[in-house]
Amino acid sequence: DPENKFFNESIKSGPLIIYGMRGCGKTLLLLGLSFYSRISSSNVDEYSNRGSRGIIDRIINDGFISLYINSNRLLDPAGKKSDIIFKPLERIYLRFSLEALRTLRTLKKIDDDSVVDLYCQILADEIISKVNNIDITEIRSDKELDDILSKKINLLEKNEGDEISISTAAPALFEDLSSAITNCSPILFNHKIFYLLDDVSTRYLNHENIIQIISTFIFQSSKCAFKITTEAQTLNAILFSPGIQEKIRNGRDLQTFDLGNLVNEQIRSNKNFVIDILEKRNKLISKDSNSYPHPEDLLGDATLKEIAVNITKTGTNKKNKKQFYHGVTMLSKVCVGDIGDIIHIYNLMLEEYKNSPHTPLKVEIQNTVYQNVSANKLFDLDRNKNNLKDFAFTFARASYKLLMDSKGSERLRQYNSIYVKITSGDQEFQIKKLRSLVDAGIFIYDGSPLAPRTTGNDTNPLLQFKLAFRKLLGLTNFIGISHADRFELSGKELETWLKNAEEGEKILLKNKIIENNDEMDEISSDFDELTRTSGHQALLDFSDSKEENKEIEDFFINENSECK
Repeated sequence: DPENKFFNESIKSGPLIIYGMRGCGKTLLLLGLSFYSRISSSNVDEYSNRGSRGIIDRIINDGFISLYINSNRLLDPAGKKSDIIFKPLERIYLRFSLEALRTLRTLKKIDDDSVVDLYCQILADEIISKVNNIDITEIRSDKELDDILSKKINLLEKNEGDEISISTAAPALFEDLSSAITNCSPILFNHKIFYLLDDVSTRYLNHENIIQIISTFIFQSSKCAFKITTEAQTLNAILFSPGIQEKIRNGRDLQTFDLGNLVNEQIRSNKNFVIDILEKRNKLISKDSNSYPHPEDLLGDATLKEIAVNITKTGTNKKNKKQFYHGVTMLSKVCVGDIGDIIHIYNLMLEEYKNSPHTPLKVEIQNTVYQNVSANKLFDLDRNKNNLKDFAFTFARASYKLLMDSKGSERLRQYNSIYVKITSGDQEFQIKKLRSLVDAGIFIYDGSPLAPRTTGNDTNPLLQFKLAFRKLLGLTNFIGISHADRFELSGKELETWLKNAEEGEKILLKNKIIENNDEMDEISSDFDELTRTSGHQALLDFSDSKEENKEIEDFFINENSECK
């Protein structure tokens, strides 16, 4: 987190949607805001190494207390995406109430004077006043209240407990809960309560349930705010204001933070961003901080141009094909914003190092790790028993062919993105199909400075945006790794591609764009240059918006009647 800018963006007052591709660090960012992270001894600041007094001073200085839950708790008993979530308001409210109880209990253990003795009764009275048939009578200890809330939550998670209900609207419900929490502690008197709701995405929920949750819990309040994480493609749907009567307006109902785009740009433009993460991980997992080599020593390095040149020189030579992918630059550029994939691959490299402790790891060993990861991801796609894998295969084959065709030219062609313009035909089908490709992890929405905007008017919008290929899916086809070239599809060609994945290579080859830009993946820039971009995702950051009352759909690709 360069200079804590991700953190500082997240703690701004007001509701916030943090979004980005899977693996970009949304959950870690929320967990970093949580109460238990803020009291951790791992924090390095002016309050460190001062014992309980330092922890209390940090909490006072923060001005907020954050409670965290994950949306996987909203799954039905079979672990499926239910058509309708059973009592979502009741389940979320009781889970946050339980987290509040445990947070206050921990705070009192740190400093007994920081929490009043009757805190569990204050919380119990508030819960009883809002939840019908909760069956809480006399509370003699916080442990007793904890047990009751846990049992009620478990009951609701089994789709039982029909008698438990809440008739208060979410804004008043959570404002009153926030007041009860701050009334329990003199050091929290002026604090804001952040309710952290993680992974409100299609991983666990269908779009209708996501819309319901975001519409319910995005509201303005001086006492509290919801911070919700989701994926970029999840925002391509209709969103309503808390009253579900009108559409959300920028700056009034919520702010958004495109963490995925900022992380992706950092990875793409600053190799040290990834190296620093991996070096910190070395120290975290190592009993002896010197037992693992520095990432650059472990992997060595090669430029993306060198990798591309080697691919074109090798041709059909099977032996040399085992030496393409290696080096720390390769690791930082191949994962397209997915820090989770970077760490997973690096862990596999460390396992290889344990078996053969010499540096750098042999090129053949590194290449084998990449090929195995790529094959496993393609296998996961194939298990879906649909044609999504064909999109990945045909894109990779087209990219490889164009790379080989450029052999010997002044500039090697490395196609790893596609510009899409929805201008005609069955727009609803095209939007849903594109979303499914992103949801499956074949592409990500790319908000880089070169990405086009979503433009148009009220009656005939022109939907255009950029998709970046998940390059890990193309390694078995020996694609280049740079992010320098793109395909463009629009109109009938786009719809044909989406309906005929097996013809993807032929369609893409007809729609390549030839430019002479420098390879963007080889450049570097600092964080400040990346925080404000002109891509359609960057427009979702409303903090600098100069147009009042411009509806959020101007930035989202949505499904409403204007798009049909």
